[in-house]
Formats: sequence, C-alpha cells, structure tokens
Amino acid sequence: MEQAARGQGIVVQGTGEAVRSYQYASDMARWLLCCLVLGKPGRAYNVGGDAEVTIAQLADEVTRAAGTGIPVHVVGQPTPGLAGPRYVPSLRRAAQELGLVNAVDLEEGIRRTLSWHAPLD
Repeated sequence: MEQAARGQGIVVQGTGEAVRSYQYASDMARWLLCCLVLGKPGRAYNVGGDAEVTIAQLADEVTRAAGTGIPVHVVGQPTPGLAGPRYVPSLRRAAQELGLVNAVDLEEGIRRTLSWHAPLD
C-alpha cells in the first residue's frame, strides 16, 4: 500500500497465489466489540472480509486504485501441482448470531487506506 501511495510499483515477494480476506479496521473494531459484548461466553466468532482475493489480485487492485500504471512484479514462482495457501474464515456464525456485516468493502477499504498513506503537501 505504502509503495503504491508513493507512486511506486508493488513487489510481491511470494507467488501471489495465497488467498485471504481483508477487513477494514473500523469494521474489525466494531466486530470485535460486538463479539465481546453480544457473543455467547466461550463461543468463538471469526472476523474478516467478505471477499476472497489472492495476494496478486490485491496488489493489482491497489495498483489500479492508486493509478500508478506500474505493473505488479511477482517474484516467487509457483510449484506445479501445489495449491497456494488459503486462509478465509467462515463468517456465518457472526452473521447469523450477532447480525454482523461489513460496512466497508475491499475496494473502498483500499481507497481509504491509500488516502491515509498519501503524503501531506
């Protein structure tokens, strides 16, 4: 993010195949507070984003939003037949039991974060 906010290209050190979900900080804070206050004692609730995205896709999205025009450079090489690591939590319990939904989607979260990183002139 910081590289793109400074107008630089993004370098992905791995293969870019890892799959994750991202949650904007304000949503995470609200979710954690709701889990603490409204959740059942001893019950586990996952927090996270709604969309699955690879690291390479995320870097492309950040580059597009930042408008650098510099292609993402992925350094790692995939191993044939080996799937990339995946960590995407199920949000079903938090949604059903606590009514939690994210207010900020990935695109808006990227835009806000880039804005936060923008240098002050």
